[in-house]
Amino acid sequence: SSRRRHTRYISVTGVQTCALPIWTGFGLSAYASLLQKQSRLEEAIAIERMSVRALDKAGRVAVKDALIERTALANILAETGQFGEAEKIAGEAMAALETLPKSKRQTGDEEDEGDDDSAEVSDERFVARFTLAYVLRQKGDLENALLLAEQLRSDPEARQDDELGNMYGGILLRQGKIEDAYRAFRDAATQRSNRLGKDHVFMIPVLANLADARSRTGRTGIFEAKRSVDIYRSWRDRQSAASSGAADRYRYALETLVEVGWREKADASRSFEYALGAAQDLTTSSASRAMAKSALRVTENGGELSGLISRQDQLIQDVAVSDRRYMKLVGMEGADEAGGAESAARRVQAEGARRQELLRQLETVTAQINTAYPAFANLINPQPLHGEEIQKRLAPDEALLLMVPANEDLYVFAVSPTVTSWNRLEGGVARVAADVGTLRCQMDPYDRKSCGRSAIGLDGLTPFELRGYPAFDRQRAYALYRDLIAPIETALPGVRHLYVTASGTMADLPIELLITDPPAAGDDADPDVIARSRWLGDKYAVMRLPSVALLGSAAEPAQPPAGMVGYGAPALAGPSPKLAHGGCEIADRGMRVGKQRDRAGGAIGSGHFMTRGADGQALADPKAVAQLCPLPNSSVELEALSKTVAPPLRKIALGADATETALKADRQISGAKIVAFATHGLMPLDMAGLAEPALVFTPPERASANDDGLLLSSEVAGL
Repeated sequence: SSRRRHTRYISVTGVQTCALPIWTGFGLSAYASLLQKQSRLEEAIAIERMSVRALDKAGRVAVKDALIERTALANILAETGQFGEAEKIAGEAMAALETLPKSKRQTGDEEDEGDDDSAEVSDERFVARFTLAYVLRQKGDLENALLLAEQLRSDPEARQDDELGNMYGGILLRQGKIEDAYRAFRDAATQRSNRLGKDHVFMIPVLANLADARSRTGRTGIFEAKRSVDIYRSWRDRQSAASSGAADRYRYALETLVEVGWREKADASRSFEYALGAAQDLTTSSASRAMAKSALRVTENGGELSGLISRQDQLIQDVAVSDRRYMKLVGMEGADEAGGAESAARRVQAEGARRQELLRQLETVTAQINTAYPAFANLINPQPLHGEEIQKRLAPDEALLLMVPANEDLYVFAVSPTVTSWNRLEGGVARVAADVGTLRCQMDPYDRKSCGRSAIGLDGLTPFELRGYPAFDRQRAYALYRDLIAPIETALPGVRHLYVTASGTMADLPIELLITDPPAAGDDADPDVIARSRWLGDKYAVMRLPSVALLGSAAEPAQPPAGMVGYGAPALAGPSPKLAHGGCEIADRGMRVGKQRDRAGGAIGSGHFMTRGADGQALADPKAVAQLCPLPNSSVELEALSKTVAPPLRKIALGADATETALKADRQISGAKIVAFATHGLMPLDMAGLAEPALVFTPPERASANDDGLLLSSEVAGL
């Protein structure tokens, strides 16, 4: 097995080394490290486990290497929160390395007489102890983490570098020893700057930590926090369009800038502007980038840039599909099919070559866009807007509400044409998550039984609940308004239209459901009581923006639109009986088929949602799309919405009529004031191979470029 993996590795990389299993382990280790840097942690864990197995099979020539790879595996496991296994693996590896004799390494069947690796063994013992200390710190076992770190700091053979200083400072900070932590971070930042340069990407974490500690001691930390974010933005913008996940590794620098800005808010203008900019970056997502591209396509109206963007999107999608295929081939445990290992190696080589060619084409297209259209890069990775720029883009009766979590706290920013304000709900992330979860549950007709009300018994139910009416927790909805919105409403004088950009838990709740006055006495399940409540949606017309950068980016229509066109209630069969949760009782599980598992634990749909058309274009698999839960009530939604629209009502297409083919041929859309969709919405992570948000339509029998059952956000721009 190890030799087969080694054959595949050298066939892809072109590295022609001696055919020893040890080199298979090294190759897989390098691949795991790359995946970790791209924040593809689950894949990195799988490959790192393969590396450990390969090195174990190499025997005595790789004992030390296998132990070091275990520390690398523990590091990734800790990053994903799997602390129990991480601590066990790191502890065992450390104990084994401590007993390893300082002898000469052997490679193959011959001893390398000239290489005394005693210093190397000492260094690797340092790595093992350092990793265990890191795991314990992440786990929250600060006492033992500090003990290990101090042992390393007092060990004359251990490296006294910036990595150790930065981790040591982190332990001290969590223990509340702020002044000691500040000194540790300060020294680590100086060491790292001297070693790597003041603008190196690895300066991001140590500068963010230093800023946090300075701010907590009463010193000014805003400049270090801003510098760490500036390095992050510069590095993020250089990342490949196909590896955006790598940029997420340092997003906590943005959270630190928001937090430090709040602590130092006495300097109102500077702290607000810096924090507002970081908060905008925290809301940047794949959805906002796709929306920005769509808005640009509308403005471009099919020009050269529009074609280049479409080509870039297709290549990103193709790289994702190829990467999954490559992962599958590399991870195969055997090669029992005809041709054996050599045949498998040839397939991996072909897929590797294809992937490299796709990446080359992607780099070429991206370079073309960046050279010819430099403003485009700022649109999809936007530099944050200053408060004054936001104010210029707002009409007199408009305002922007920006809500973001940063560490354990929740921050709300408000910008109107004349006033700005912000507020922090300390420790609000966990509490708001619970409140939002309850309110969403109460609004979900499929999931109300799991909201906790059914478990309290008949004696605990209200009279209207006993009659079958669902309750809505008005006090909880009011508390969210009181704590989040009310403190910044002084910045919303005369505002009628409210743009809302949110990330984290608040992105999951329509804020129109918040109640603006203390609830009067009454039964929370009484329809009349609910109807008399004062809702935020009655106070403001709310419009969601995936990104602040999209504010004011829509093109003006050539003629005043009128009427409505609606598509919804697609004809869907629902999940297969093979699924462990086979019905559609839980709407979210029914929607995310790619994350469901069959009764044997295997993924359903994962890796085969995207098929390939005759021209090589990635398409959705209609059979997989058909497994999504049907939405019969969405037809009621469209009918009710149409009754609120002034005539002439144009068209509503439901069920089998709600297809991509019908939509794209519908000439009434261009003149409609409202185009309404009542269907599933998918994000890229909801479906393997999906690179941008999509709406679900009735799937066809056979997928084509015109109709595969998924309307991508880029396709919406072409309507």
